[in-house]
Amino acid sequence: MHQKIISAAVLLAASAGGALAKPGVPKGVDPKDAQLYTPTGSDHHFTCLTNPSITIPFSAVNDDYCDCPDGSDEPGTSACAHLPHAQLAVKGFYCANQPGSMPQYLPLNRVNDGVCDYEICCDGSDEYIHVGGLQCENRCKEIGKKVKKLLGERWNIRNEGGKKKAELIEKAKEMRKEVEAGLKQLEVVIEGLEKKHAGLLEEVKFVEARERAKAARESKKAEKTNIVREVAQQKIDELKMQLQKLIDEERDLRERLTEAEMILKGLKKTYNPNFNDEGVKGAIRKWDDYVAKGKSVARSDAEERDLDDLLNGEGINWDELLPVQQEEISASYKFAEYLPESVRDWISQKMDEGRKFLVENGLLAEYIPPTTHESKAVLDAKAAASATETELTGNRNSLANSKSELSKDYGPNEVFRPLKGVCIDRDVGEYKYEFCFFEKAYQRSLKDSSSSFLGDHKRIEIIPPSTSPAEQGWVLPSDDVDEAHEEKLSGWVLHYDGGAQCWNGPKRSARIELYCAVENEIRSVIETEKCVYTYEVGTPVVCEEEGAEKVRDEL
Repeated sequence: MHQKIISAAVLLAASAGGALAKPGVPKGVDPKDAQLYTPTGSDHHFTCLTNPSITIPFSAVNDDYCDCPDGSDEPGTSACAHLPHAQLAVKGFYCANQPGSMPQYLPLNRVNDGVCDYEICCDGSDEYIHVGGLQCENRCKEIGKKVKKLLGERWNIRNEGGKKKAELIEKAKEMRKEVEAGLKQLEVVIEGLEKKHAGLLEEVKFVEARERAKAARESKKAEKTNIVREVAQQKIDELKMQLQKLIDEERDLRERLTEAEMILKGLKKTYNPNFNDEGVKGAIRKWDDYVAKGKSVARSDAEERDLDDLLNGEGINWDELLPVQQEEISASYKFAEYLPESVRDWISQKMDEGRKFLVENGLLAEYIPPTTHESKAVLDAKAAASATETELTGNRNSLANSKSELSKDYGPNEVFRPLKGVCIDRDVGEYKYEFCFFEKAYQRSLKDSSSSFLGDHKRIEIIPPSTSPAEQGWVLPSDDVDEAHEEKLSGWVLHYDGGAQCWNGPKRSARIELYCAVENEIRSVIETEKCVYTYEVGTPVVCEEEGAEKVRDEL
């Protein structure tokens, strides 16, 4: 019944010329498309726009009955609003919005629905049959002033943002050149270090070979020393035998001498001075002279013991005559450890002074900690090669990082490159939300020091903009100026994944949805799904020059 009343009203409006926006143009049609709605043929018929095989009388256009499968016969009614959007051949109901505002298209299902849709049709033309006596006055001048003001502000934002974006692109080019120059320099440095390292490795081999030869020579010297020692020991043994023979002979002679002395003593006692024997008298006189001199060839007990030790003792300790070993040197340096603690410091000082004196005068070998069996020359050669290898590894890692940096996706014209590491935050409710371009995102509690890691930057997603004027942000609602002032999202999204594990849920992640702004800012953060956080972030990166130009054209 309601549909019949509306259809009758539409037909009545059409009979009075109300179905035409201007002579020859059906209501709801953009004057630019007027040629598509010109009666053709002798019977003045209308051909469905995307179904040319179907024709209807031109009088059936806007008769509130959907004849064409593409809805092109009902641009000024809601009769074809039930058709899928993709199937429709018309953008919607055309609102001229004059004077003072911009033409817009209203969805067909909102034509003559009893609601004044001023956010799109500020002229009220969408309610031309006045359902229920509704009168939608023309507010285009009033709304147009707001639109102009807001568009002016928006143009300023996009214009200034576009300039900053251009600066970011230029800076990105300079940064890339710096990385490329640094990469080339690293390649030259690495080539030099590789040659140096190869040379040092050869030097290590040379020094090791030299030290082995030196050790062999020292071994031969030791062998010669052993031979000398054996020969010397042999000679000493021979001398001992001769000495022992001489001692034995000497003892025999001593016994004979003692026996002779006893005979002479006996002769002196029994001698008769009155016996005139000159030979005996001469012997007695010589004996008296011998006794008067008091000389004795007998050795003392100490001399006897010395001779006995020389002949029967352990002999020479040849090991004591060899060079002092490093362990023995070390033991002498640790002497202070065996002293009482009360005198250790004083004795240690004196020992240090004594050791220094002995070392400086060549009487004690210098102590070298026994950390390895390799010689100092070999250790020095290996240390030089190791230091160069460490430097080489560091430069190779820097080279790999530079190449990775150059291959990373920083968006069109690498516009994000200068923003890498730039961090912004905003307090939302009980949390401070923070994220750094191309690095990490966090949710930090304002009540305590706890925080949740929301993920690392993984990729950029650029969603192609919609062709819908409403979705592009050109339609400004008349009843909410502040909401209308907000920039629409650009379709650019930064994805942050791999955050902290949610309790009984997935790992946390964040979507950074970008809109045009002069400065980097966070407009809002909401948890759109469990542990999935959506940031709306303003940045000059997504400010397009053509966007500013379009706003200027509208102005």
